[in-house]
Amino acid sequence: MKNTQFAVRLELRPTDRNLDEYDYIQAVKPNYFPTVIDAASLVFESTFAPDEAIAMLCRRWGSKRTHIRTSGFGLKQVQFDQDVSLSFKKRKTKERGIWIREALVLGDRRKFNHRNIFLGIAHADFNIQPMIREWVVFVSLQKELVYFMYDDRGVLIASPSKETLPTLPENLNILRYEDIRPSEFLL
Repeated sequence: MKNTQFAVRLELRPTDRNLDEYDYIQAVKPNYFPTVIDAASLVFESTFAPDEAIAMLCRRWGSKRTHIRTSGFGLKQVQFDQDVSLSFKKRKTKERGIWIREALVLGDRRKFNHRNIFLGIAHADFNIQPMIREWVVFVSLQKELVYFMYDDRGVLIASPSKETLPTLPENLNILRYEDIRPSEFLL
């Protein structure tokens, strides 16, 4: 991928802005997470075709030797077979001495239960089970697209140019388009 990319940030939460965040979540609690997951899934399905080859990168940081386990909720959402590959990597950063653990899964979109993955990501800040503490990024191996749901609030989709961004449904709340460096979220 190129050194600079174009990205779009999308809001996943319902768009009522009259309440502060805590009151907002309390007010819509029964429907909050289903609404977020529906929006994240709609963006994901608009970004990647069902038979498209994608990679899922899971990354965890820590001062201890924390692990990403196949028994963890995130990797349990992958249907492993002969067409899906999994690899692990670990490294220690020089400047801070922080351990970085990574798991890379390659397969087509149908092999990933993305709705459950998004549920785990959305739950993480609220300490609700099931949750995924790892940072999860999906990358298209054919279209040079990156999909990153950073938490329950939103999604970032990046590509080499605005023209290569996927066509998104009109009912989504696009926060902004921006120029980014891949190192801002991939390194």
